[in-house]
Amino acid sequence: SILFFMMLLCLGINSQFCPSEAIVAGIIDQWPKLIDKRKVITFLMVVFQFLLGLPMVTQGGMYLLQLMDNYAVTGITLLFIVFFQAVTLSWVYGVSNISDNIKAMLGRRPNILFRISWTFIVPAMCVAIFLFSAIKYAPPVYAKTYKYPWWVRCLAGSWQTPQCS
Repeated sequence: SILFFMMLLCLGINSQFCPSEAIVAGIIDQWPKLIDKRKVITFLMVVFQFLLGLPMVTQGGMYLLQLMDNYAVTGITLLFIVFFQAVTLSWVYGVSNISDNIKAMLGRRPNILFRISWTFIVPAMCVAIFLFSAIKYAPPVYAKTYKYPWWVRCLAGSWQTPQCS
């Protein structure tokens, strides 16, 4: 059992490297003069993530986790991102351009089913899922007893705005 929990610890620590490194690399790419201060930027990123995680270990942490689970990068937010990526890729950039790019990489054009799917099926499914989600929407409840106040739901809903833009 010690090995299992060591594996979980390593997995948890390792899962933090990619997002942190992506943010640090983006900062350094944006401001190349900071390349000499990479260690300082990485340290500040770790401290920032630590401070963001502190509310999760308080007594209200489970309430915050439930809100983040319902309102962060899940559900409607992810649906909007997929919808607009599909529309942008197939209708703005164009299915013929995508097909030409795939032909240049693979040597053959994609099947007609893929082109129809990119153009019509994926956006239609996103709209249908959104409508069904809106019809079936119920405010989040913690442990089947605690109902979040309206202002908390509004605040949590505001977490979706930067991700959709």
